[in-house]
Amino acid sequence: MEPELAIAGNAPETLLTLRQVSAMLQLDERTIRRWIVSKGFPCARLGTRLRFSQRDVLRWVSARKEDR
Repeated sequence: MEPELAIAGNAPETLLTLRQVSAMLQLDERTIRRWIVSKGFPCARLGTRLRFSQRDVLRWVSARKEDR
């Protein structure tokens, strides 16, 4: 079962794992970890685990694409 994030007034949002984000963006997990530290890639730290909102990830990627 995937973790869910309840957003006020909206249906729960599924959180993605690092592996899922890596596959979605077709990038190495190490690249995403570097982006978290150096570029402010959006993530939530739950203890030692990282989780990602698909909406936030797509918004972050889209903003970088527009900066070209």
